[in-house]
Amino acid sequence: MAIYKTLWRSSCLAFVGIGVLAALLVVPAGIWLTLAVPTVIAGWALYVARGGMDVGPSPSPGQWAVRKAASWYAVLIAVVGLTAILHAAALFLAVLMAAGSPRALRWYRGSRPHAHLPALSTNDLCREWMATYGELAGAPSSAARLRIVMKRQRCLDELERRNPEGLQAWLASAASAGGDPRRYLTGPGRE
Repeated sequence: MAIYKTLWRSSCLAFVGIGVLAALLVVPAGIWLTLAVPTVIAGWALYVARGGMDVGPSPSPGQWAVRKAASWYAVLIAVVGLTAILHAAALFLAVLMAAGSPRALRWYRGSRPHAHLPALSTNDLCREWMATYGELAGAPSSAARLRIVMKRQRCLDELERRNPEGLQAWLASAASAGGDPRRYLTGPGRE
C-alpha cells in the first residue's frame, strides 16, 4: 500500500501542477485574481506555519488547518485550470483521483485489514500485544502512535471475545501495558 500511496500522491501532484499551470495560462484574469487572493493568503499562512515558526515534530491543530486550507486552494485552482482545458473530462478525472485515493481504498475494504486477528492463535495474539508495546515506545509520530494504540485495542477486543473471564482475571492482577496475559488466557482446555 505504501508504493500505491506514493504513486497516487505523485499523480495528484502532477495533475495539480498541470492544472495550476493551465489556470495561469488559460483562465481569464478576473477568475484567476478571484482565486489568487485567498491562495496568496493561504500560501503566506502556510509559509508562516511551516518555516516562519518552529513547528516541532508534528504540527499543532491550527498549523494543520492552515496547511489543509492551502492544499485545497491549490486543488481548486488546479480543477479550474483543468476544466478550462479538459472541460467535462476534468470532473471525471477529479472523481477518479478521489475514488482511487488510499483513504477511499481503506474505506472500501472496511475492517478487512484486521481480519487476520481471528486467524491468530491466542499465543500469537498475546505476542502481538507485547510486540506492539515496544512499537509504541518507538513510534515516530502521533499518527503512528494512534495506529499502534488502535492495533492494541483490536488485540484486547479479540482476546476478550475469545476468553472474557481470562482477560478480566489478567486485568485484575495488576496487568501492565507491556505484560504477558498468556497464563490467564491459555492452558488446559484453551489454545
